[in-house]
Amino acid sequence: LGCAANLSAARASIAMLPLLLRSARFMRNAPAASFLARKSLAHSLSPRPSSLHTLAIANSSKQSCQRPPISMAMKMQQLCTSSKSSDGAPSEASSKPNTEAEQPAAAESEAGETAGESTATPADLEKQLAVMEEEMRMLKEDNQEKHDQLLRALADAENARRRAVVDVENANKFAVSKFAKDLLDVADNLGRAAESVPEAMRSSEEHKELSALYTGVELTEHVLLKTFEKYGLKKITPLGEKFDPNFHNAMFEVPDPEKEVGTVAIVVSAGFIHHDRCLRPAGVGVVSKPPE
Repeated sequence: LGCAANLSAARASIAMLPLLLRSARFMRNAPAASFLARKSLAHSLSPRPSSLHTLAIANSSKQSCQRPPISMAMKMQQLCTSSKSSDGAPSEASSKPNTEAEQPAAAESEAGETAGESTATPADLEKQLAVMEEEMRMLKEDNQEKHDQLLRALADAENARRRAVVDVENANKFAVSKFAKDLLDVADNLGRAAESVPEAMRSSEEHKELSALYTGVELTEHVLLKTFEKYGLKKITPLGEKFDPNFHNAMFEVPDPEKEVGTVAIVVSAGFIHHDRCLRPAGVGVVSKPPE
């Protein structure tokens, strides 16, 4: 009876072995599975001993020479341990980084490069040096050319700035030149009107109206010239001065042995200058050379 019970239990265990193996693999791969969970699952899957099996075990325990049978939980634990040890080694080996396999290839490539450099001949090195010197020379020439272009650009910009400043100053200084030139005829007419009055009648008591008119014309001319001077316009009468073609207009020549040749002897019309620029040259008569 004991042998028959053990045989039936063994057959039942063999029938449950595939299921137990699948359960053990599942428990091994599960990250939260612990030993107690595996043990409890194995105990739940192990077959319950029948009454016949219990009776056989009780009879066999009376015999001192026979060992008690191994429980299914212990068999399950041994199977899980063996399967884990057999499957764990490849996974650990596969989890190693690929750097170990890449290190020999990198070492071989570095060794090849070092060998290639060491095998360079002096002629090759001289060629490389010549190429580098030529490139350096070209870079220096390019740098010098760019430097010259930059200096020229800066000089042009400075000249343009200076010209702009001068143009602004001239525009402010000579803004009224055109208007003042049109008023020169008014000043000339006032002067002619004042000169047309005889000197005897300018302060005569008998011709008070004419004297007053002369005084009024003279004052008007004086105020106009003062206004001209306020804006940089100045009247010139170069009598006795050296002839200057920039400010004088020679209308004729007169012989005068008492004066130096080229001196202004007569002023026909006064001239005007605006700041340093000649607005209208003075019409003059110049002393000529004496006949030989």
